[in-house]
Amino acid sequence: MDTPIADFETKGVYVRKRVKGRNFSYESGRLPRAMLNELDRVIGKHNT
Repeated sequence: MDTPIADFETKGVYVRKRVKGRNFSYESGRLPRAMLNELDRVIGKHNT
């Protein structure tokens, strides 16, 4: 099951959570580089 996480005005830009059984992943497409960098920073901060 795919669940959108945010809505964007720009066509083709998306962030969603995908769940298959007990597995899950987060997917994104055409995000601005600054937003991707911020996500990497936040995820890395909680990964240590």
